[in-house]
Amino acid sequence: MGGSFVYEYSSGTTFRKEDNTFKETGEVSANNYTIAAEGNYLYLNHTKFQLYSGIGAGVSFAKEKYNPNEPSSGSDDDSLSHFNFHLNAIGLRYGNKLGVFAEAGFGYKGIIRVCKLNSV
Repeated sequence: MGGSFVYEYSSGTTFRKEDNTFKETGEVSANNYTIAAEGNYLYLNHTKFQLYSGIGAGVSFAKEKYNPNEPSSGSDDDSLSHFNFHLNAIGLRYGNKLGVFAEAGFGYKGIIRVCKLNSV
């Protein structure tokens, strides 16, 4: 059992389709935060190697900002929160105090991730 704090920033350009062409309308950015409780089931638990699956559930908060190209349109800020989850189909961890891991799952952590753990 444990928990996670996940942060993600994204930004991009918005477009509108007019007469079979795309017109740039502005810029959008978002800060997303997730706080979740998590648990893993260990299939193998050796000193330096673990094979596991896991699940997590929590709440996500987003702060979004839209800046239009035309100032007369006015900018728009929005905040929202929602329930979120993560299912980890398979995970591998190798190392003792310093380790690396790879996971394949779906949810607030993404589909595939590979990370290095630092000792605390």
